[in-house]
Amino acid sequence: MDWLEISVQVDREAVESVSEVLTRYGYGGVAIDEPGQPGPDGDYIVDLVAPVTVHAYLAQDETVTDRLHQLEVALWHLSRLRPIGALQTRPVQAQDWETAWKAYYRPQQVGERIVVVPAWEAPADTPGTVAVLMDPGMAFGTGTHPTTRLCLAALERYVQPGQRILDVGTGSGILAIAAAKLGAANVLALDTDPIAVQAARENAQVNLTGAVCAALGTLDGQGGLVTEDQVPTSHEPPYDLVVANLTAAIVARLAQGLVSALRPGGWLIVSGIIDELEAKARLALDATGWDLEQRVEADGWIALIGRRT
Repeated sequence: MDWLEISVQVDREAVESVSEVLTRYGYGGVAIDEPGQPGPDGDYIVDLVAPVTVHAYLAQDETVTDRLHQLEVALWHLSRLRPIGALQTRPVQAQDWETAWKAYYRPQQVGERIVVVPAWEAPADTPGTVAVLMDPGMAFGTGTHPTTRLCLAALERYVQPGQRILDVGTGSGILAIAAAKLGAANVLALDTDPIAVQAARENAQVNLTGAVCAALGTLDGQGGLVTEDQVPTSHEPPYDLVVANLTAAIVARLAQGLVSALRPGGWLIVSGIIDELEAKARLALDATGWDLEQRVEADGWIALIGRRT
């Protein structure tokens, strides 16, 4: 079967919304092409100002015309809120499509030590760096989105060797894997999407880290686990650190559970919060008994870092 590559150029604040739309109609997630240039050490320096191009793939079957129309309508509605370029299409032959999206992923430095490397490339042997190998067939969790970068930078600062960590809404597993490679003793990676859980498991295997356990589930209001998969007792609450890269609405809804899952004095890192909804997330978190220690912002996205009192 032949495929149709679709691509849209957007500003950074629209990447998440556009990726969700393209994932809904495309196959196998999206690829995000970030403009930039090679750095002096062989890494890829992303241009954080230039527009980003989001790619996806549609099967060239009898439904492709209808799906293209539905996609165009959805993008038109999004364009009322943020600048979105015209939808571009390009035919891709069957033998080429599985590797076509790989051209859009390159090693990138995140924070001071973490380097996110495509799984099919050998990481550079640079002393002091932490290489996280990712198969970026999913929309997020490849280190490109500002919220992922905020969380990775926070993990660099707050993860200590031997900690027990929970990653809520793990996606591709990038935060859980990074935490393990930074020295965590064990990390539970939760997600309500079975595709994300499978991706996290596969990426953990690629990184040869047995410290990560990915499970289908979430938290209840008291910080207990609600899972469909069996979780080892070593990965059960309470945790030394919880990281949740979600949305402001979900952070607000899970606030009590996120804080309750921590041991007293444990750290909570939440992100996926935009300026307009920060107050909603803060109000819910402040009601749980936590102390905000740090607020970090990048490209209009916010990460909040605090401790359970």
